[in-house]
Amino acid sequence: MMNFHEKHTVEQVRQIAVALGKIQACSLKKEPTAPELHKNFFEDIASSITIEGFTGMYKGLLVLDSSETAVELSAKIDKLLPKYYASSLPTMIHKQLGFRPVLVNGDTRTENVLVDNLTGNLAALIDWQCTHLGVGVEDLIRITLFALSAEERRDSAQMLISEMYDSLVANLDGDEPPYTLEMLRELYDLLFPHCALYFAGGSIMLIMNQMNDQSLSQEVKETRKEVELDKVLGAISDIVKYDEKNKKSTRNLKFR
Repeated sequence: MMNFHEKHTVEQVRQIAVALGKIQACSLKKEPTAPELHKNFFEDIASSITIEGFTGMYKGLLVLDSSETAVELSAKIDKLLPKYYASSLPTMIHKQLGFRPVLVNGDTRTENVLVDNLTGNLAALIDWQCTHLGVGVEDLIRITLFALSAEERRDSAQMLISEMYDSLVANLDGDEPPYTLEMLRELYDLLFPHCALYFAGGSIMLIMNQMNDQSLSQEVKETRKEVELDKVLGAISDIVKYDEKNKKSTRNLKFR
């Protein structure tokens, strides 16, 4: 099982991107009829988390890190949280822009990815209870946030988007893809803040619980926290960056 507290390789995530593309292609070959696939996944999350609970997930950040960087990011993210609270854009954007949705796992965090112990190669993607229809780049955003350091995630993002798209096209058996590679890159930018906000908030809570775990030594806690905080702070920084970038988008997208 891959773990959030570990630094995984770009090659491992590339294998996941290729697998996601294949899954997405398979999902386009049949018209999905299961009613649960048509649920608004993000809306369901919001129905169980109040705005107070949503913002509260971020309160532990400054307990974990009191650096100037963390203080600045905390102030910036506080202003953005109400804007993105209850946003269901990831599960609506295909309807707004008029392209066919693909099957989305919805929970591609590290702990739902199994790898071969000897080779580190991808063995399976598990836990499909959050499956819904949407844009496959949502799964890619999530696994890169959980698996890679902030620097490697940024450096490999465009390559991984291409790998996933090429796999999608290769497995369509000549059928037309629902969008172009250029469009998928734009969708990555548009959806990053929506997906990353749940990652960052939930991860802060996870790290807080981990630091209180009496079964772990202090050395292990600190080692894990260093890796995890790098991912979280990188995510928050990029949420702010993509929010600013997306303000220049000419698309009139509704968040709710």
